[in-house]
Amino acid sequence: MNQINSAQEEQIKEIGANLRQLREQQFIPIEEIATQTFIPLRLLKALESGQLDQLPEPIFIQGFIRRYADVVSEDGAALAEAFSTNVRRIKHCPSSSQESTGYPSSPKSSQLYLTGIFVLLITTASGLLYLLTRPQKPQPHQPIPSFPAIASTPKSNPSLTSISTVSETPSAVQITVSLKDESWLRVVVDGNTEFEGTLKSGNQKIWTVKKELTIRAGNAGAVSISFNQKEPKVLGSIGDVKEVTLTPESLEF
Repeated sequence: MNQINSAQEEQIKEIGANLRQLREQQFIPIEEIATQTFIPLRLLKALESGQLDQLPEPIFIQGFIRRYADVVSEDGAALAEAFSTNVRRIKHCPSSSQESTGYPSSPKSSQLYLTGIFVLLITTASGLLYLLTRPQKPQPHQPIPSFPAIASTPKSNPSLTSISTVSETPSAVQITVSLKDESWLRVVVDGNTEFEGTLKSGNQKIWTVKKELTIRAGNAGAVSISFNQKEPKVLGSIGDVKEVTLTPESLEF
Protein backbone atom coordinates (compact mmCIF):
# COMPACT_ATOMS: atom_id res chain seq x y z
CA MET A 1 0.00 0.00 0.00
CA ASN A 2 2.47 2.64 -1.21
CA GLN A 3 -0.11 5.45 -1.11
CA ILE A 4 -0.49 5.28 2.69
CA ASN A 5 1.52 7.54 4.99
CA SER A 6 1.56 7.97 8.75
CA ALA A 7 -1.19 10.62 8.71
CA GLN A 8 -3.55 8.35 6.83
CA GLU A 9 -2.61 5.44 9.06
CA GLU A 10 -3.74 7.45 12.08
CA GLN A 11 -6.97 8.35 10.28
CA ILE A 12 -7.91 4.75 9.45
CA LYS A 13 -7.15 3.71 13.04
CA GLU A 14 -9.50 6.44 14.30
CA ILE A 15 -12.24 5.49 11.81
CA GLY A 16 -11.93 1.79 12.66
CA ALA A 17 -12.06 2.48 16.41
CA ASN A 18 -15.18 4.66 15.98
CA LEU A 19 -16.94 1.99 13.91
CA ARG A 20 -16.12 -0.66 16.47
CA GLN A 21 -17.41 1.56 19.32
CA LEU A 22 -20.70 2.18 17.47
CA ARG A 23 -21.09 -1.56 16.81
CA GLU A 24 -20.48 -2.50 20.44
CA GLN A 25 -22.84 0.22 21.71
CA GLN A 26 -25.60 -1.37 19.63
CA PHE A 27 -24.61 -4.91 20.73
CA ILE A 28 -24.09 -6.02 17.13
CA PRO A 29 -21.72 -9.02 16.76
CA ILE A 30 -18.97 -8.54 14.19
CA GLU A 31 -20.22 -11.70 12.47
CA GLU A 32 -23.54 -9.94 11.83
CA ILE A 33 -21.65 -7.03 10.22
CA ALA A 34 -19.92 -9.57 7.94
CA THR A 35 -23.29 -11.09 7.03
CA GLN A 36 -24.90 -7.76 6.11
CA THR A 37 -21.91 -6.21 4.30
CA PHE A 38 -20.47 -9.36 2.64
CA ILE A 39 -17.01 -8.27 3.85
CA PRO A 40 -14.81 -11.19 5.06
CA LEU A 41 -14.47 -11.38 8.84
CA ARG A 42 -10.66 -11.08 8.78
CA LEU A 43 -10.85 -7.80 6.83
CA LEU A 44 -13.45 -6.37 9.24
CA LYS A 45 -11.17 -7.15 12.17
CA ALA A 46 -8.23 -5.52 10.37
CA LEU A 47 -10.35 -2.42 9.66
CA GLU A 48 -11.44 -2.08 13.29
CA SER A 49 -7.87 -2.39 14.57
CA GLY A 50 -6.31 -0.22 11.83
CA GLN A 51 -4.03 -3.00 10.52
CA LEU A 52 -3.28 -1.51 7.10
CA ASP A 53 -0.89 -4.29 6.15
CA GLN A 54 -3.88 -6.66 6.20
CA LEU A 55 -6.13 -4.42 4.05
CA PRO A 56 -6.28 -3.94 0.24
CA GLU A 57 -5.85 -0.67 -1.70
CA PRO A 58 -7.49 2.54 -0.39
CA ILE A 59 -10.31 2.48 -2.94
CA PHE A 60 -11.51 -0.84 -1.49
CA ILE A 61 -11.03 0.36 2.11
CA GLN A 62 -13.30 3.28 1.22
CA GLY A 63 -16.04 0.84 0.16
CA PHE A 64 -15.62 -1.18 3.37
CA ILE A 65 -16.02 1.99 5.48
CA ARG A 66 -19.19 3.02 3.65
CA ARG A 67 -20.94 -0.37 4.00
CA TYR A 68 -19.87 -0.82 7.63
CA ALA A 69 -21.04 2.71 8.59
CA ASP A 70 -24.41 2.20 6.90
CA VAL A 71 -25.07 -0.90 9.04
CA VAL A 72 -24.37 0.97 12.33
CA SER A 73 -26.61 3.91 11.26
CA GLU A 74 -23.83 6.30 10.34
CA ASP A 75 -23.55 8.36 7.13
CA GLY A 76 -21.47 5.82 5.24
CA ALA A 77 -21.02 7.97 2.13
CA ALA A 78 -19.72 10.97 4.09
CA LEU A 79 -17.33 8.90 6.20
CA ALA A 80 -15.98 7.09 3.14
CA GLU A 81 -15.56 10.38 1.23
CA ALA A 82 -13.54 11.84 4.11
CA PHE A 83 -11.11 8.96 3.77
CA SER A 84 -11.09 9.28 -0.05
CA THR A 85 -10.21 13.01 0.13
CA ASN A 86 -7.24 12.20 2.33
CA VAL A 87 -6.06 9.59 -0.15
CA ARG A 88 -6.04 12.15 -2.98
CA ARG A 89 -4.20 14.74 -0.91
CA ILE A 90 -1.31 12.40 -0.06
CA LYS A 91 -1.21 10.53 -3.37
CA HIS A 92 2.17 8.93 -3.86
CA CYS A 93 4.32 10.31 -6.68
CA PRO A 94 5.74 7.35 -8.63
CA SER A 95 9.42 7.17 -9.40
CA SER A 96 10.71 7.38 -12.96
CA SER A 97 11.11 3.62 -13.11
CA GLN A 98 7.46 3.16 -12.12
CA GLU A 99 6.30 5.73 -14.70
CA SER A 100 8.08 3.85 -17.44
CA THR A 101 6.72 0.41 -16.50
CA GLY A 102 3.33 1.24 -14.95
CA TYR A 103 3.64 -1.71 -12.54
CA PRO A 104 3.35 -1.60 -8.70
CA SER A 105 6.59 -0.87 -6.86
CA SER A 106 6.73 -4.19 -5.01
CA PRO A 107 5.26 -7.71 -5.07
CA LYS A 108 3.49 -6.96 -1.79
CA SER A 109 1.60 -3.96 -3.19
CA SER A 110 0.74 -5.94 -6.33
CA GLN A 111 -0.60 -8.77 -4.20
CA LEU A 112 -2.70 -6.37 -2.11
CA TYR A 113 -4.05 -4.72 -5.26
CA LEU A 114 -5.11 -8.07 -6.73
CA THR A 115 -6.60 -9.06 -3.37
CA GLY A 116 -8.64 -5.86 -3.34
CA ILE A 117 -9.99 -6.53 -6.84
CA PHE A 118 -10.89 -10.09 -5.85
CA VAL A 119 -12.67 -8.93 -2.68
CA LEU A 120 -14.62 -6.29 -4.63
CA LEU A 121 -15.76 -8.86 -7.20
CA ILE A 122 -16.77 -11.35 -4.51
CA THR A 123 -18.62 -8.63 -2.56
CA THR A 124 -20.52 -7.48 -5.65
CA ALA A 125 -21.46 -11.03 -6.62
CA SER A 126 -22.53 -11.83 -3.06
CA GLY A 127 -24.70 -8.73 -2.92
CA LEU A 128 -26.48 -9.65 -6.15
CA LEU A 129 -26.94 -13.22 -4.97
CA TYR A 130 -28.41 -11.99 -1.68
CA LEU A 131 -30.91 -9.71 -3.47
CA LEU A 132 -31.99 -12.55 -5.75
CA THR A 133 -32.23 -15.25 -3.09
CA ARG A 134 -33.04 -13.46 0.17
CA PRO A 135 -35.87 -15.28 1.97
CA GLN A 136 -39.35 -13.81 2.23
CA LYS A 137 -40.93 -13.15 5.61
CA PRO A 138 -41.63 -16.53 7.22
CA GLN A 139 -45.25 -17.61 7.15
CA PRO A 140 -46.85 -18.60 10.47
CA HIS A 141 -46.28 -22.26 11.13
CA GLN A 142 -49.34 -24.28 10.26
CA PRO A 143 -49.95 -27.29 12.50
CA ILE A 144 -50.02 -30.65 10.79
CA PRO A 145 -53.68 -31.68 10.48
CA SER A 146 -54.56 -34.94 12.13
CA PHE A 147 -57.01 -37.28 10.46
CA PRO A 148 -59.36 -39.46 12.51
CA ALA A 149 -58.83 -43.18 12.22
CA ILE A 150 -61.38 -44.92 10.00
CA ALA A 151 -63.59 -47.09 12.16
CA SER A 152 -63.89 -50.70 11.10
CA THR A 153 -66.82 -53.06 11.53
CA PRO A 154 -67.35 -53.98 14.32
CA LYS A 155 -66.66 -50.62 16.09
CA SER A 156 -62.99 -50.24 16.98
CA ASN A 157 -61.73 -49.77 20.50
CA PRO A 158 -61.32 -45.97 21.18
CA SER A 159 -58.11 -46.53 23.13
CA LEU A 160 -56.52 -48.37 20.21
CA THR A 161 -57.52 -45.56 17.82
CA SER A 162 -55.89 -43.01 20.12
CA ILE A 163 -52.66 -45.00 20.26
CA SER A 164 -52.59 -45.27 16.45
CA THR A 165 -53.07 -41.51 16.02
CA VAL A 166 -50.30 -40.65 18.48
CA SER A 167 -47.86 -43.03 16.83
CA GLU A 168 -48.22 -41.15 13.53
CA THR A 169 -47.03 -37.87 15.08
CA PRO A 170 -43.20 -37.53 15.07
CA SER A 171 -41.74 -37.45 18.57
CA ALA A 172 -39.64 -34.55 19.84
CA VAL A 173 -35.95 -34.52 18.92
CA GLN A 174 -33.07 -33.49 21.17
CA ILE A 175 -30.60 -31.35 19.20
CA THR A 176 -27.13 -30.63 20.59
CA VAL A 177 -25.03 -27.74 19.23
CA SER A 178 -21.28 -27.81 20.00
CA LEU A 179 -18.58 -25.22 19.22
CA LYS A 180 -14.97 -25.99 18.28
CA ASP A 181 -14.21 -22.30 17.67
CA GLU A 182 -15.88 -18.93 18.34
CA SER A 183 -19.05 -18.18 16.35
CA TRP A 184 -22.12 -15.95 16.47
CA LEU A 185 -25.40 -17.94 16.57
CA ARG A 186 -29.15 -17.33 16.39
CA VAL A 187 -31.37 -20.30 17.32
CA VAL A 188 -35.17 -20.32 16.85
CA VAL A 189 -37.00 -23.33 18.38
CA ASP A 190 -40.66 -23.95 17.49
CA GLY A 191 -41.10 -20.29 16.51
CA ASN A 192 -39.36 -18.80 19.59
CA THR A 193 -35.87 -17.27 19.57
CA GLU A 194 -34.07 -19.30 22.25
CA PHE A 195 -30.55 -17.90 21.78
CA GLU A 196 -28.75 -15.10 19.94
CA GLY A 197 -25.15 -14.24 20.69
CA THR A 198 -21.56 -15.46 20.48
CA LEU A 199 -20.43 -18.85 21.78
CA LYS A 200 -16.79 -19.74 22.33
CA SER A 201 -14.83 -22.89 21.63
CA GLY A 202 -15.97 -25.75 23.86
CA ASN A 203 -19.46 -24.32 24.53
CA GLN A 204 -22.43 -26.63 24.10
CA LYS A 205 -26.19 -26.01 23.98
CA ILE A 206 -29.07 -28.54 23.95
CA TRP A 207 -32.64 -27.90 22.76
CA THR A 208 -35.69 -30.17 22.52
CA VAL A 209 -37.51 -29.62 19.23
CA LYS A 210 -41.13 -30.61 18.62
CA LYS A 211 -41.79 -28.88 15.28
CA GLU A 212 -38.71 -27.18 13.84
CA LEU A 213 -35.37 -25.56 14.70
CA THR A 214 -33.72 -22.82 12.65
CA ILE A 215 -30.04 -22.07 13.29
CA ARG A 216 -27.96 -19.30 11.68
CA ALA A 217 -24.18 -19.27 12.26
CA GLY A 218 -21.59 -16.63 11.41
CA ASN A 219 -18.80 -19.26 11.33
CA ALA A 220 -20.44 -22.48 10.12
CA GLY A 221 -17.23 -24.51 10.24
CA ALA A 222 -17.01 -24.06 14.02
CA VAL A 223 -20.51 -25.47 14.68
CA SER A 224 -21.38 -29.17 15.02
CA ILE A 225 -24.96 -30.49 15.36
CA SER A 226 -26.06 -33.90 16.64
CA PHE A 227 -29.54 -35.42 16.92
CA ASN A 228 -30.54 -37.52 19.95
CA GLN A 229 -26.85 -37.85 20.95
CA LYS A 230 -25.86 -39.38 17.59
CA GLU A 231 -22.66 -38.65 15.66
CA PRO A 232 -22.37 -34.83 15.24
CA LYS A 233 -22.14 -33.20 11.80
CA VAL A 234 -20.32 -29.94 10.96
CA LEU A 235 -22.73 -27.23 9.78
CA GLY A 236 -20.46 -25.82 7.03
CA SER A 237 -17.03 -24.36 6.25
CA ILE A 238 -14.84 -22.11 8.42
CA GLY A 239 -15.80 -18.45 7.98
CA ASP A 240 -19.04 -19.20 6.09
CA VAL A 241 -22.39 -17.74 7.15
CA LYS A 242 -25.06 -20.45 6.97
CA GLU A 243 -28.69 -20.93 8.01
CA VAL A 244 -30.57 -24.26 8.15
CA THR A 245 -34.04 -25.34 9.31
CA LEU A 246 -34.48 -28.82 10.81
CA THR A 247 -37.63 -30.77 11.72
CA PRO A 248 -38.15 -34.17 13.39
CA GLU A 249 -39.07 -35.53 9.93
CA SER A 250 -36.02 -34.04 8.19
CA LEU A 251 -32.70 -33.89 10.04
CA GLU A 252 -30.40 -33.48 7.01
CA PHE A 253 -28.52 -30.28 6.09
